[in-house]
Amino acid sequence: MFKRFVGATEFLHNEERWCLWLKGVSPAILKKVPPVMDAIAAVRQMRESSDREATKKLAQTPTLFGEIRQPDTQYVIIPRHSSQNRKYIPIGFVSPEIICGDANLLMPNVTLFHFGY
Repeated sequence: MFKRFVGATEFLHNEERWCLWLKGVSPAILKKVPPVMDAIAAVRQMRESSDREATKKLAQTPTLFGEIRQPDTQYVIIPRHSSQNRKYIPIGFVSPEIICGDANLLMPNVTLFHFGY
């Protein structure tokens, strides 16, 4: 239910951040955790009160991220935001259990060969 979430800042500074990843979690399990149900209700309410129609539509699925592009295999992660002062481009090879935030680019379906090439 809780998975590590990595944005550009977390990747660059090796910081930990976590998210509720509820994709595939049954409603019966969710109902057993009142704080999670409260979070789901808050997401639904926030989405319903949006002025943006696409966001209002997402209120129908408050347990899911607005866009899911998470690969189910290991992937290469490259932060979109870094510093011109770096002498290298920060790139990582990441497990699919780590949720990639939008502040990163990702390349799915890769192996260590691709990472090192």
